[in-house]
Amino acid sequence: MLLELILDNKIKAVAVAGLAKNTGKTVTFNRLVAEAHKAGFKLGLTSIGRDGEKIDAVFKIKKPPVLVPRGSLVVVWDAFLAEKRKALNPLLTLGKQRFYGELLLARVEEEEEIELAGPITNKELLLVLQKFAGYGVDLTVVDGAIDRLTFAGLTDGLIIATGAVLGASLQEIAEKTFFRVKVITLPPTNFADYPQQGYFNGRWQELPGQSLLGEMAVIKSLPQDTLALKINGALTDTLLNHLRRMGSFPEIIINSPAHFFASSGVFNAYLARGGKISVVNSLKLLAVTVNPQGINYSFSSEQLCEAVKNKLGDIPVLDVVKGIKC
Repeated sequence: MLLELILDNKIKAVAVAGLAKNTGKTVTFNRLVAEAHKAGFKLGLTSIGRDGEKIDAVFKIKKPPVLVPRGSLVVVWDAFLAEKRKALNPLLTLGKQRFYGELLLARVEEEEEIELAGPITNKELLLVLQKFAGYGVDLTVVDGAIDRLTFAGLTDGLIIATGAVLGASLQEIAEKTFFRVKVITLPPTNFADYPQQGYFNGRWQELPGQSLLGEMAVIKSLPQDTLALKINGALTDTLLNHLRRMGSFPEIIINSPAHFFASSGVFNAYLARGGKISVVNSLKLLAVTVNPQGINYSFSSEQLCEAVKNKLGDIPVLDVVKGIKC
């Protein structure tokens, strides 16, 4: 089911992220790993920060373990390696991190539940991807976080997990998922990538300051015929609301979906007036998986899958546990 997406899109590295805790990200991750291993793929597995803990740090409930097949390459902390000496064969050191210790790249010698570790910067993730490639990995799977989407830009595609934990009704879950998908799939800009500038009077012109946040005077000075506005920082409600009050709706260019911090209401209002938001570095969303079991509410898999699919259109929506594809 998931492997089909990998093959069809010729993916070499894929990221998996949940829209919230308990949306089924780890289940999706495990299912993809199992499918790829069964098909003979040599796997490289890592996480943004850490994943595979036994207890959820927020809800204090048991989490599904990350189950890693024999022959896979993984990134782990040195302290974890000491607990799994028989299962893991260390290959090289990736460097020391100030929070958890030393990162190691290791080969899994027997199937084992693994607490994955990984880089905390894009530069470190790029190093991991390069090392995996050097060891002949066919597919890298990155266990990610939705609030750190810049990492996904280094992969070939992204799978996100949503679920009943997002709301009390099917409509609420579908709407929240739809908004996040709109942000993740913001289109690439047709303008060239420039420093923070505005496009007016037929050309790009430099804007003062390092960030438009707190620089409302800069926004107010923009000509009405400004066609595009490139910002290097975060896009927030404050910026969009000021532009709306001015009656100005240029194309706003941000570096990536990770720089989007506006609310759905303000975002939709800006688009409704003819505004556009685009990105320099776009992401490729491969699919959305659904988890019908929440903390306070649960739904039938078929109902949730259908509700989300009706909002997302052509994007594949899957329940990987029941094998349902909407």
